[in-house]
Amino acid sequence: MLDVASLGPLVDQRDVILVTGKGGTGKSTLVAALAALAAQRRGGAVAVEFSAYRRLPDLIAPESGVRVVKIDLDTALEPALRRLINIPMLTQAILRNRVLRQFIRTSPAMREMIVLDELRALVDESTARRVPVIVDLPATGHALSFLDTPRAVHRMFRIGPIAHAAERVQRLLLDGKRCEMVTITLPEELPVNETLELLRKARQMGIAARMVVVNQVPAMLLHASDRPLLEVLERESEEALARLAVAAKGQLDGLDHARKQIDRLRGLENANVVEFPARPPKQTPDNGRSSRAVEPSVSSAADLATLIADAPLVVCVGPGGVGKTTLSALLALRQAAAGQRSLVLTIDPARRLADALGLVELTNDPMELTGFRKMHPAGTLSALMLDPTATFDHMIALLVPDPARREELLSNRVYQHISRSLSGTLEYMAVERVHELFRTGRFDRVVLDTPPTGSALDFLEAPDRVATFFSDRITRWFMPAAASSWTSRLWTRAGSAATSLIARVAGPSFLDETVGFFAAFSDLLGHFRSRGEQVGRLLRDPRTVFLVVCAPDPARIIEAQVISEHLADEGCVPRAFIVNRVEEAFWPGPDEIERAVERAAALLGGLEEREPTRAFMDRLEKLRRQQESAAALHAEVVEAVRKFAAPRPVFTVPRVPVGETPRDSLLAMYLGLFAREE
Repeated sequence: MLDVASLGPLVDQRDVILVTGKGGTGKSTLVAALAALAAQRRGGAVAVEFSAYRRLPDLIAPESGVRVVKIDLDTALEPALRRLINIPMLTQAILRNRVLRQFIRTSPAMREMIVLDELRALVDESTARRVPVIVDLPATGHALSFLDTPRAVHRMFRIGPIAHAAERVQRLLLDGKRCEMVTITLPEELPVNETLELLRKARQMGIAARMVVVNQVPAMLLHASDRPLLEVLERESEEALARLAVAAKGQLDGLDHARKQIDRLRGLENANVVEFPARPPKQTPDNGRSSRAVEPSVSSAADLATLIADAPLVVCVGPGGVGKTTLSALLALRQAAAGQRSLVLTIDPARRLADALGLVELTNDPMELTGFRKMHPAGTLSALMLDPTATFDHMIALLVPDPARREELLSNRVYQHISRSLSGTLEYMAVERVHELFRTGRFDRVVLDTPPTGSALDFLEAPDRVATFFSDRITRWFMPAAASSWTSRLWTRAGSAATSLIARVAGPSFLDETVGFFAAFSDLLGHFRSRGEQVGRLLRDPRTVFLVVCAPDPARIIEAQVISEHLADEGCVPRAFIVNRVEEAFWPGPDEIERAVERAAALLGGLEEREPTRAFMDRLEKLRRQQESAAALHAEVVEAVRKFAAPRPVFTVPRVPVGETPRDSLLAMYLGLFAREE
């Protein structure tokens, strides 16, 4: 658990604290620590999470005085409808109507708004008891679209219960005296880039976002003055100690890199930056020598290359912060090296793919990359970052050749808000973009980089939600047929009753505009539906390869198991698992360190250098023990993955030192994974 005592004033003064950050930075751990601190100082706290995978109950002790609450549509729908309608009979009528429930569940932003209103009600209730609420938001890219939902919904619905609820939530989010956002990051270039972008956008939205927590700041085991000794060890020592010297130089480079990234954050105006040091791994008995290190299979790289060679679509899923984006890029690079026209596509709104590839930006159009040309002379490598608005507009342009009618549809108010503002559109348009890429046949291979676990599951469910939202079961409520028979007259009555219930929740203006939307798009609804169905079939195609990526961390392994089970439930069984950033141990022989001290002392000036050299070697030995412990822990985790993944293969990627640029790190990972094969 993080030591957050220095954040006491924050939990003393705020009614709600929103915590976000790039996946894998310790976001949920920070939520748990802040909630425990608030419980100590204020006599209680509420910790809230939205994720399908529940992390907080494992992080918060039952006796801590913290109440843990999970909010999702299933738990929030009934109480939200009671508040919005305030007529029990109508609330029950909506809850009993399966079609109306499906409309609420599949309509973009409706479910997010209901969840946010439930959060607002919880904050109001807790504030009355003087208890703060600590919220575990989605990862950075999705957090802002989630928090921007009230503003977009209020503009769209204008009047009615949902509009009033959006206004109440928006007032809470913009009240800097009651609400503050805390961003957690790592001292690395990609997370810091993402953090700076998040803070800029949050401030544009008017959300108080001053506190930045930098987690896992590396300890200063070695010093810049140790570099000459490390050079000697690298040149003069036997293999294990020479490799340790290289790793130690990498750690020094990493320390320099970390300080540069922290300085970037401290240079931000009105930012309060707090550093939390990295904790060394737990020491293992016998210095870890009794634990078996990870034994990478010599054939593993070739096996992975073979697995993805004939897959038209590779989908990388897993927890946040495990390196999915970089791995997606290098898998596409491997396919290009095999002579294929490959594309890596990210559907994560954060710009980490561009950073990983060393690019200024990516757009919704595939960009061919030339920086790796020597590695794929016979193939091509392209990259694309999903833009949901551009994708939606392009789809309309393809389906509607008449310019006048196309302009009429693009200017429809409901369409404008769905395509440009509302949370949930990203997953819808990811479905369409994948469909379009495979329809045109421009690429032989596509690698999909998905968001962290919860949002990735939204993407997997999106094809079915698209098909449901535009299905006859829902659309005919808004487009009743002429009452020429007793069945159609009965249906018209039922549809009128259903739409009147929707009007009570969403407001009459929204209902009128929704009816207009379905009427204007009536001849296109089948196309929307069929596209969702086609992508659903593509995701479940036996040739599609799902890869679960995780880190050698026991908590991350549990999350990887959960997403693996969800994938199987969706008919998308993972074909393999990749454990990224696996530490390797360096075990010098029993007399090697002593011989190294003698050689280094002689080379650096003789006997008078022996004691400083001995002190340096003691520091280096401490680093070696930490690496041994980490390697032993990672070996246990990889073995656990192999057990639950069997008979499916598990591939390991060695941890690489932080490079001068993310592109350097990508190339180092590529060599670490595929060097044996090539």
